[in-house]
Amino acid sequence: MVSSRGHQGRNTSNIAARKASTPVKPVAKASKVDTQTSRKRVKVASSDVKAAGQPVVGDGPTMPGLRERLLSLPVELFAEICSFLDALELRQLSLTDETFWSILVSARSDPIWRQAFKRVVPPMPECPETMPCPDYAEFLLVESCMSGVKMVDWQIASTDWKVTQRAKLKRERGAAILSKLIDLGYHEADFPRWDAEVNKSEALTDEEWERIRPTVVDAAESRRNSRISLEVWRRRDERSRAIAPLWNQVVAVASGTRAVYSAEKAACSDWNGFVTFGPIAALMAADTDGIPAQALDPIRPGALQFVIQLRRRHLVRLRNILNGLPVDHIDEEEWSLLTDSETIARLDTIAAHITKAVNGFWDSNRRQVDWYPSYYLASPQMDMAVLTPVESLSPGLMAKMLEVIGKDTNTESAVVTSTCSGRNMVLYRCARCDERVAPYLTFKGMVSHFLEKKVWFDKALAAKEKVLTEVSGSKDPIWHSTFFNDHDWNLQRDMVALDNSRKTARVRELQNQLAAAYGNDPRDRVGGVFTTTRSKKSTNQAPQRETRRICRLCPEGFSPKPMFLATLKIHIQHIHCKEANVEEDTAVFDPSRDIAPADPCVFELPFIRL
Repeated sequence: MVSSRGHQGRNTSNIAARKASTPVKPVAKASKVDTQTSRKRVKVASSDVKAAGQPVVGDGPTMPGLRERLLSLPVELFAEICSFLDALELRQLSLTDETFWSILVSARSDPIWRQAFKRVVPPMPECPETMPCPDYAEFLLVESCMSGVKMVDWQIASTDWKVTQRAKLKRERGAAILSKLIDLGYHEADFPRWDAEVNKSEALTDEEWERIRPTVVDAAESRRNSRISLEVWRRRDERSRAIAPLWNQVVAVASGTRAVYSAEKAACSDWNGFVTFGPIAALMAADTDGIPAQALDPIRPGALQFVIQLRRRHLVRLRNILNGLPVDHIDEEEWSLLTDSETIARLDTIAAHITKAVNGFWDSNRRQVDWYPSYYLASPQMDMAVLTPVESLSPGLMAKMLEVIGKDTNTESAVVTSTCSGRNMVLYRCARCDERVAPYLTFKGMVSHFLEKKVWFDKALAAKEKVLTEVSGSKDPIWHSTFFNDHDWNLQRDMVALDNSRKTARVRELQNQLAAAYGNDPRDRVGGVFTTTRSKKSTNQAPQRETRRICRLCPEGFSPKPMFLATLKIHIQHIHCKEANVEEDTAVFDPSRDIAPADPCVFELPFIRL
């Protein structure tokens, strides 16, 4: 309720001022009509209606427009039409034309306004008796005055009603679209409820449906395809779950006495291969919900045979690699007369042999040593062509490495691999390297380290002998210099050292001092070719170009990578057994002239980890 008299006066004066500024044409006075209206009709004085004549344009009359036809109606009929409008629509009508304005703001239009107030949902607060209805409509709808409890309540209720109406329209529109999609053969689950054309607060007409039909049908088709794909996947997953118990049972039996080693089960746990087994493939291809348990009993013996063959193929291939035989070679006479239990026992014997720590494999792809049954080597999908026995590359290396850590040749690979990662990881220092460049590595890394040194030395020595043959009779001392393999494990020297914390700290300090010396020697800075940034530990901060050098005593392409002079001196001292003569034994690396020793060998070059 509007109770503020001053506030009401101010708003009334504002309304009067706006009305005064609105040009209103004089209204022709007509005869008064005294007609009894029905309950829905409202009396309006004919003096408030402007005589509507036919406008003349040019020389002749034109057809009357909507405005002229509306104003030509009898007063009772015009009032009847206005009685179907709510307050918002009635005000919009009053603003469309000067004549409508003059009619609907007159004092005699109050009955129309009061009925219009009631048609608003929810109904508006009653108009005070002291205020004309048109002014009250402007006061409430235009000024947006929120004074008065009733008015606030109406604003809140109006907002809630609008939200409810929009939600109702959305539900009705969605239900209508869903009904049409079901008539087209779609399932209720295919209904694109959140599509932009569906989730609208608008009534669905026939014209609207024809407009949005292609978009909605495409969305429903997409949802149907997704639903069908998901159902196919679900049914296949149910069939896989039904087959899984059979799979686990036959794998446990085929693994024999090695079943306690979970890693070895991977050798016969090729699920992708198992589902290609004829009867299993037929069951998986049948688009059914699950598989009855009784349907698996007849295929159990065949499934066991299949898994045994998977395990046999994998283990025999690894044995062939260790024995130097073709990878896929299988002696059928060895297996043809064996029963399933005898075959499993024979496979257990092969597995026990290849799991010895002495039988390591060099993986040329991953460039490291590994043992069976690590998951990588136990996987039936692995590429056997990249494996080479460590024993064939370096006879006696694995036995020597096991000896220096206190193990024998019968040690299981799991014993040494357990110290290569996790909380039990143990690091060894290479005792053959100079302490200033000696790496700290796991047992696996140490084997790879000695193997790399061995392969590099053999290839470099072969290249040196080839050069000596080509330049026989040469007096050049470079070609006749000593070339020594300081990492030969047959030498009676320590190979690895397990340092305590104090020893490790001392070695780390020596290595830090060497790194700090990088770039400090004048010969590391003068006239060189910039190849990389200076060591962060270097004390030399002069903005000069750094010089990296290569060893001239090594065959071309087999020198360690370009390095600072401090490290190159250590290489010459250990490999060539002499004190380095910078001018004669080293050369500034020139990319345009020298062969960049990026990777001339299969294995990593010396000092590459520095």
